[in-house]
Amino acid sequence: MKMELLTVAKNIEKAKCPEDIFGDMSNGSTIMPVYRQLVMIVHPDHFHGQPKEESIARKAFEKLGELRSAAERKVKAGIYGKRNVKPPAPKKPFNPMVIEAKGKRFVLTDRIASGDICDIYQCTITNGHSDYPAVFKIVRQGSDNDLVENEAKILEKLYPPSASEEKFYRFFPKLMDSFIVRGPGYQRRVNVLPLLNAYHSLAEVLRVFPDGIDFRDMVWMFQRILHGIGFAHTNHIVHGAIIPPHILIHPIEHGAKIIDWSYAVNTQPTGIRPKGSYTLYDHLADDSFFMPSYVKAICSGYKNYYPPEILAKKPPTAATDIYMTAKCAIALVGGDVTTNMIPDAIPNKIQEFFKHCLLEKPSERPQDAWDAHEMLDKTLQSVLGKRRYRPFPMPKNI
Repeated sequence: MKMELLTVAKNIEKAKCPEDIFGDMSNGSTIMPVYRQLVMIVHPDHFHGQPKEESIARKAFEKLGELRSAAERKVKAGIYGKRNVKPPAPKKPFNPMVIEAKGKRFVLTDRIASGDICDIYQCTITNGHSDYPAVFKIVRQGSDNDLVENEAKILEKLYPPSASEEKFYRFFPKLMDSFIVRGPGYQRRVNVLPLLNAYHSLAEVLRVFPDGIDFRDMVWMFQRILHGIGFAHTNHIVHGAIIPPHILIHPIEHGAKIIDWSYAVNTQPTGIRPKGSYTLYDHLADDSFFMPSYVKAICSGYKNYYPPEILAKKPPTAATDIYMTAKCAIALVGGDVTTNMIPDAIPNKIQEFFKHCLLEKPSERPQDAWDAHEMLDKTLQSVLGKRRYRPFPMPKNI
């Protein structure tokens, strides 16, 4: 029994991921049988009166429990079997909160994420007639209220309440409400946005596929982002924070949403104009709305995604967003966003396109997202031929 304990305890101690202990069956069917078998060997109750063995068993038993919990979280997220993908962090219990504002009750039921300046909750809105789900985004410090207010005003401009789910509006979340929550000694700005259950952020994609995805999947994501920022640029708005957590993709419909416009800036007209003849822009003719002229802050952990002009606090341009979008593309195919290294497996013409987007000087990069989209389209046709739909295998429950 002692020798068996030492062997099993050593294997558990060496395990770097739950699959090392429970096997690689993607449905996790081996987890509980293996767990029960190993518990019979390492449970500390078997070694009362044997201090050394009991200490070894207790340590192995505790780690085995942690590995089982991690394995179950990976199964739930649909990523079990991927040894180099970390399991989602265990969720802490959440006590629902109720906030009343503007004649509505907002019942916060779960915290979805915590960004640099905001906490983001799933909520249920009750207006006296019906209940419906939404996202409740509240700033943590009152000193950042202006950033969240900036986002609200920009979304009102880009996606006014009267707009229908057509054309370029589908690339932005629709602002549902915005208000100040007041309490003893504080004022915090809130933006209420739609709940997008079927979407996944590029940060989630990178977590599930740390070695990169097929460049053909990356390309449709990149093109959707270009559509969205092209519409914004036409209206003299630069997002200024195109990083993986701020891009949501729909793996089935190949849709995209660009979120978190808190850092966006206003630019002067640069000759950028929409392709074709649209009437979607009439509501943006109001000159009374002014935004910052430079990006006020960068998001922690993503400094390597920002171009030199933002780090130097110089006015950004359309080329700024195109640069950051290209950084996301490099990350998605397993490249290095620090050195801008693109994997050799990517066709040379595609590599050259992205290297053009990543030049140091903004004036040397593409200046128009619409033109960049067309340029990439032509490049793809020469490399791949006719366009074909590719399903993207993103786990549903992550």
